[in-house]
Amino acid sequence: MMFIRKQRVFLLLTFTVCIGVIIIINTKHMNVSLKTEIQQNKFIRYVNNSTKTRYGHNETYYVCAGTTGRLGNQLYVFASSYGIAKRSGMKLIVGLKPDNLSDTFQIEGAFETDWGLCEAAKLVHTLKCCQVANHAYKIHLNSTVYVYGYLQSYKYFTEYNEEIRQYLTFKDQILRTAKTKLNTLLTKKYGKNHRNRTLIGIHVRRGDYLLKVKQEYGYKVPSEDYFYKAQQYMQNRYKNITYLACSNDLTWTQNAFRSQRDVIVVPTGPAAVDLALLSLLDHMITSVGSYSFWAAWFINGTTVYYKNFTLPNSSFASEFDKDKLDTIPPHWIGF
Repeated sequence: MMFIRKQRVFLLLTFTVCIGVIIIINTKHMNVSLKTEIQQNKFIRYVNNSTKTRYGHNETYYVCAGTTGRLGNQLYVFASSYGIAKRSGMKLIVGLKPDNLSDTFQIEGAFETDWGLCEAAKLVHTLKCCQVANHAYKIHLNSTVYVYGYLQSYKYFTEYNEEIRQYLTFKDQILRTAKTKLNTLLTKKYGKNHRNRTLIGIHVRRGDYLLKVKQEYGYKVPSEDYFYKAQQYMQNRYKNITYLACSNDLTWTQNAFRSQRDVIVVPTGPAAVDLALLSLLDHMITSVGSYSFWAAWFINGTTVYYKNFTLPNSSFASEFDKDKLDTIPPHWIGF
């Protein structure tokens, strides 16, 4: 019996020691596991935080913009989308039409054209054509976005003007054609003695703006009186002026300025060539439409604009902010 008791005590002690060893081993293993888990969690949090940081993420996000309309509208979409992308730390993709900006400007490198990268883009709608949309001015989404709208506000891109001007350099052939056209018109008017003239552009937009549907929507066009007041302002500031008037209504324009010796009505050419011609001038008198804005933007001189270009309380007027400050640069002079 004594032997059996001793054997039981020995087995019990052995079992206790084994359990203790196992507990110690497990405790050490748990401590190692816990430390490893903590380290892994820290690493996971670090990775997640790194990839979710707005300007430090590993994934590239894009601002996608499809150019719409004619040359003036396309310029707005490009310039505004460029500004939005730069401000938001994103890259720009522009879907181009057959008559696209790349045919007119030395714009290579300003954006990518792989529209496949935009397939899962989130829509950002700007709603109003001519007011800055705060949710589009700077994108706060960790996602590729498609910015939809006309984006007709200089405020989207004004801080990047110099970069944009580098990309919006007219292609050599277009610029040569424009220079030849301008020189021919001036030589025909003055002979070879036209070097010291102050050249002021006049853009007269009529055409589709006179359609009943657009008039009912709220579109307006300036009268002859506006152009005369604008010319008077220029004549009080500058000497030896020659005006070059570009228009989509040559008959009206020729009649409006028929008594003025120093006005040249420019024969209508390709939109890109005539815009390049206007860009060579010193100052600008605008009328209405996006083409007028861009002519003044390229010239970058004194600009007079038609300030009553919307019918009061019309649908078109509601597209603009109250004082049209999102559309008209503050240094322009309104009549």
